[in-house]
Amino acid sequence: MDSAVLMIHTNYHTYKMAYLSLLGDLYVCMNVCMDNLFLLTE
Repeated sequence: MDSAVLMIHTNYHTYKMAYLSLLGDLYVCMNVCMDNLFLLTE
């Protein structure tokens, strides 16, 4: 029982970190795109 709970917790933590990392990449990408658009329209 304990090992199953630990496994789920570990998987959840790993997925959460991967999700946050992906979100961070997306945020940076959006910022870069916005900067480029701003430079193009200037």
